[in-house]
Amino acid sequence: MIAVMEKSDKQELLEAIGIMGQTIHIEMNQKFGVLIEYMDDKFALIAERFDGIDFRLDRLENTVAIHTEMIGRLVMDIEILRDDKADKKDLLALEGRVERLE
Repeated sequence: MIAVMEKSDKQELLEAIGIMGQTIHIEMNQKFGVLIEYMDDKFALIAERFDGIDFRLDRLENTVAIHTEMIGRLVMDIEILRDDKADKKDLLALEGRVERLE
């Protein structure tokens, strides 16, 4: 069909196709621009959520460190109390022996 067309008609058709191609190109760029903006917003939201998660994890790590230190102190206090209790038993036994000797 194109072979049968006159040269001026072919030129008009090619120009129309060129204009349509440019229009499609412009529309595609606009749509991709909108899509990119949308995706950028979504990525920004994800990044904000990760920042929030990082902050919470930092707080949890700090809390765990404090609790670990407190547990360590409690263990040391329990050991001291056990030693004191053993010392009291020894002291009472010694007092009993001293009383018998007197």
